[in-house]
Amino acid sequence: MTLTAPTPTINYGEIFTRRWVVDVLLDITGYTADRDLGSLHLLEPSCGSGAFLGPAVERLISSAQAHGRDLTMLGDAVRAYDLQLEHVKTARQVCRDLLVAAGVSEDAATTLAKIWVRRKDFLLPGVDDLAADVAIGNPPYIRYDDLDASTAAEYRRAWITMKGRGDIYVGFYERCLSMLKPGGQVGFICADRWMRNQYGEVLRDLVSSRYSVQHVWTMHDVDAFESAVSAYPAITVLANRPQGTSVVADTTAAFGESSAQALVKWASDESLTHFTDTGVRAHRLPHWFPAGEMWPTGSPARLALIERLNDDFTSLHDEATGTRVAIGIATGADKAYVTKNADAAEPDRMLPLSMRRDLMSGSFEWQGNYLVNPWDADGNLVDLADYPRLAAHLSAHPAIKDRFVAKKNPDRWHRTIDKVNASIIDKPKLLLQDMKAHIHPVLEPGGYYPHHNLYYVVSETWDMEVLGGILLSRIAQAFIEAYCVRMRGGTLRFQAQYLKRIRVPDPTKIDADTADELRRAFRSRDVTLATNAAAKVYGIDPVKYELDEGGVTMPDDVKSLMVNWWAAKNKAVADLAAQGKAGIGAQARNAKHMQSLAAFVRQMFVDAGLSDHEVTIDTVIPGYFRRSKNWDVVAMHKGHLVAVVELKSQEKSPSNNANNRIEEAIGSIVDTKTVQEISEAFGKLGVWSAWCMTFNRDCEPKRRNGVKSKHFPLDPEFADFSYAGQYGTAIERFISQNLYQAGWMVRTWVNDDGTVGYDEPVSTATAETLSTLIESRVQFAIKALRNE
Repeated sequence: MTLTAPTPTINYGEIFTRRWVVDVLLDITGYTADRDLGSLHLLEPSCGSGAFLGPAVERLISSAQAHGRDLTMLGDAVRAYDLQLEHVKTARQVCRDLLVAAGVSEDAATTLAKIWVRRKDFLLPGVDDLAADVAIGNPPYIRYDDLDASTAAEYRRAWITMKGRGDIYVGFYERCLSMLKPGGQVGFICADRWMRNQYGEVLRDLVSSRYSVQHVWTMHDVDAFESAVSAYPAITVLANRPQGTSVVADTTAAFGESSAQALVKWASDESLTHFTDTGVRAHRLPHWFPAGEMWPTGSPARLALIERLNDDFTSLHDEATGTRVAIGIATGADKAYVTKNADAAEPDRMLPLSMRRDLMSGSFEWQGNYLVNPWDADGNLVDLADYPRLAAHLSAHPAIKDRFVAKKNPDRWHRTIDKVNASIIDKPKLLLQDMKAHIHPVLEPGGYYPHHNLYYVVSETWDMEVLGGILLSRIAQAFIEAYCVRMRGGTLRFQAQYLKRIRVPDPTKIDADTADELRRAFRSRDVTLATNAAAKVYGIDPVKYELDEGGVTMPDDVKSLMVNWWAAKNKAVADLAAQGKAGIGAQARNAKHMQSLAAFVRQMFVDAGLSDHEVTIDTVIPGYFRRSKNWDVVAMHKGHLVAVVELKSQEKSPSNNANNRIEEAIGSIVDTKTVQEISEAFGKLGVWSAWCMTFNRDCEPKRRNGVKSKHFPLDPEFADFSYAGQYGTAIERFISQNLYQAGWMVRTWVNDDGTVGYDEPVSTATAETLSTLIESRVQFAIKALRNE
């Protein structure tokens, strides 16, 4: 039996935008029918099948008729481009049909449509140089890595913003901006990762230095597209004019057409500063963030806080106070350099090492790890001839010599990647883990050196406990949330560049009483006390900026998913009821309530390093005992299977379905693993799988029929029986028996006030653990297939 993976299709990055989103973008860029649109030039850089172009042409025709313009004379009113011939044909037909319906002859409409819609690669030469009043659209999402080498090289030569491992939509922004008339605007709905990631740095600087930011509406959970995607979209409007005020909006899954239109109307009045409606909060910032800085994210109140503190306070990393933020030592071979054997080398080569586990309790509790230290106090590499025990210990680890740094300088093969900075060893340090949901500073009193998974703060001026209180506060947390990369499940990736963004007061201007409050808060790990004390120093109202205990303290990806899950489920129920189909099971077969969860898990693989086209949803995998299996998420790399994921939900009737779901889970993975064992059809990585369950807590039956076995006693694990418990036990055992390598269980419900609640009852099967395990699997796959 020999099976081969299908050849991947070309990914052109097209995602279809809902009509109300298109109308909103046309409104806020000023392309409205009450204006004389025939005197303007509209640019659509990647028109696809006409989702934006059709509504824009409708407005153009209405405006031209109102202003007495001859429709056949509007040749320069529109330019739309696309690379795919079928899209060009479809978009031309859309324009032609609209013109004919407006009274234009078929020949004239065909001619005009051909002028308006052209087959060109927008990022290469051949595009008309007509200056644009409005550029609008949803540019394609294609990673640079997915381009052929020659095309990628041409793009990079043409557009200075296309740096690093980014996405081609960055180039679409740059070219559209370069084509704007004075006062012209670009309005896109597009992934917002460029606003914070490294590959967007040049584009951010270009916008902040030469253009202005008019609108940023974060729409991660909004049903903005015709199909389920996980692209972290935002509506962004940029203009070729001096920077003035900016409208920022934060939305939830409840945001829709009526709320959007209300927001458009509010935004048109410059005197208004705050807006709230169903699924949205908005704020008008007095200015945008300057060139050279990352753009923060978060609720409007949080962005207002960041803007105010950026204006009034200095960075945590500050030469004036002798305060530095840095990362601990990277050895390049921890198995050799990190040990709990205090006698591994000469005593002066054994440096106590602080690691992540030393911080877990909130106080520094050293777990006994040492760095086998090849550096002297002056930062010079020691001579191994002077340290025979050190030489013997390192020589026992031949992998050290295989490292790049060792091969580059064979006579210095025993070095760590980073040097040891001896000047910080004896200084007190505030240590922070590299990945954690909340900022968690811990004071190390001195005498230890931090490992690479820790960031540290040292200072010549600060009382470290007072500074620790400020860093423990929700104000410091707000900075990290605004700037850093967030992993799935809410885990924040702390990095020096984000910690340096934290703004702090002058330590000499903190009064003694407030300093005492900050010390007490830090020692007791009291975040609320720390926040209130820090707010006094900053001179801000915690409630206004959502820093109080009842405020919005952290975006919650899983909570948003559950809101979407219930909203989609309830909408399906209502739609079926309207069709007279309630109660016949069509809702389950429709399964739109699971689309956002599939997109969420899919994005975990992309975040971990796979390309967009390598991770697909609802994909067929061949079987052995049956013909095939549709897995909800399938991840591939270089033609090899990386992972499969099954997503299930139980909204009602668990007594009829729970056993069936678990039996199906067992059968699916046994079937898939058998294919691999017999034929190695899925490549050389083997089968890695995850099983996920979303369970409605309130569907547990009030009465449960007891079950007894005639011949054997049942497992006591099931004595205190519940269906949620059965699913939880199954997931735990799937993982412990290596049937599945990862899992995720979410239990959700609707509160009396209509809000959605959830918990993750299996500690080894949360969104965070799933994300971490997926990241590990992807990195393993990339490394294993590096030479393929």
